[in-house]
Parts: sequence; C-alpha cells; structure tokens
Amino acid sequence: MLAEDDVLIATHLRAVMEAQGATVQLVSSVVELSTVPPQTIDVAVLDNTLADGEIGSQADRLRDAGVPLIHQSGDVASVADSAGKFIAILGKPINEDELIAAIARRET
Repeated sequence: MLAEDDVLIATHLRAVMEAQGATVQLVSSVVELSTVPPQTIDVAVLDNTLADGEIGSQADRLRDAGVPLIHQSGDVASVADSAGKFIAILGKPINEDELIAAIARRET
C-alpha cells in the first residue's frame, strides 16, 4: 500500500513497486487510509502528511495490526524519534534501490 498525496511522487513510486511485482493500493488522504483493512496490506509506504493531515494515528493502527511500515518524508529529522515504528525511514526524493530494499526487508 502507498499513502502519498503528491501525484507525481505517487505515480513514480507506484511504478517502482509494480515493477517489482507488487499490487499497489494507493491512498492520498488520512480518511482513505482509515478505511483500508490492515489484513489487506503486506507493507505500507507512508508519507507523513497527506492532503487532509498527518498519518500518526493511522500509522499506529496499521503497526499495531502487524503491518510493516516504511516512512517517506522530505524532513527525515522530524521523524527520527519515531524510528522504532518503521522498518525504514526514507528521505525524499526516494532512492528506488533503497525503497526496493526496504520492501524486501519486511520479508525477513
């Protein structure tokens, strides 16, 4: 699953993930994210701030349900204290190889 509200970034990341064989569910708002059942997600790539706010409580909901989380942010330092919640924290622009490696990590 990919939570990203910037259309260009979302399009690019979706293409990278699909090229690796993933089926990508894209959401662009916290409201949309709140409707996604955790059991339908293998790994979630989350932008901290979506069109309607921050993802904090929804990230907690997914993590508590056992979903591996990858955080992507233009301001990595602002989420450093939350590092334990995520299997990876990636800065923007995202390096494709780092994203692929982070997704692969959830399988180990």
